[in-house]
Amino acid sequence: MSAVLDASFAVAVFLTSMITVAAPIVVVAAPERSEQRLASWKAWLLGKSRVVVLIVLMVVGAFLIVRGVHDLAT
Repeated sequence: MSAVLDASFAVAVFLTSMITVAAPIVVVAAPERSEQRLASWKAWLLGKSRVVVLIVLMVVGAFLIVRGVHDLAT
């Protein structure tokens, strides 16, 4: 069970890393539309920053709780 959780977490981190690398490539590929797209992303992130941080912390907390319960059970 722990190996599955670790693998899932690793895949999630990898996909997030790929997105952060791919975003600038998309911006360079379409510079005429990139300014508007980045402005909309920035506005969304600034408007929802508390929710984004809350969700990230809840996911990390849930992962730690599940892992702790699993370690106690074994």
